Amino acid sequence: MADIPALARAVITELIRTGHVEDSESGGALPPIVQRDSPSCRLMTDLQAVYPDRHLPAAGRILWKRFLAASRGRRPDVYDRADALVAWLEAQAEAADPENRPASPTREYCCVSPNVIRWNGEASVPPTLWHFIGYLLANDRAIEIGELEQHVYGKEVKPKTISNDLAEINDALERVGLQEWRYGLKAGNVVRKIF
Repeated sequence: MADIPALARAVITELIRTGHVEDSESGGALPPIVQRDSPSCRLMTDLQAVYPDRHLPAAGRILWKRFLAASRGRRPDVYDRADALVAWLEAQAEAADPENRPASPTREYCCVSPNVIRWNGEASVPPTLWHFIGYLLANDRAIEIGELEQHVYGKEVKPKTISNDLAEINDALERVGLQEWRYGLKAGNVVRKIF
């Protein structure tokens, strides 16, 4: 796979220079490419390998749309928008590099921004689950339900709520490639299951 951030920078610069930036109006999907041998085609092919459903994660879609809006109006902030998009792509490439990941998941690495977790990719989660995952990763031990209620929920909750949240957390962790990190309830504690 090519160096996506460098290729993106070259493609975006060329698109701005020639004024050929168009939105496919597809709700954040990557734009279709006609010329198969063009740099933009190579960029989209590489992005599709990273994002097979042709949709960038939420943060990338926002930056892409801001860049498109600025380029369509030929606004002076188009280069700032392009730089922001390329910086995001560079951060994604750095995060995807296994050499930059810690040996095991940590709160600092995995909980990157509000409502987003990462490991071998990114996934959006609701705010409560994001805090729940962060608390689990920061405390690699059995956690009593009462402690969890205090630090994550801020109130007493039904055991079924915790059980349902753990199922959603396990699904989210699997989506980012952490299927061996699964959590469950055991004797009134939340524990990590070893596989």
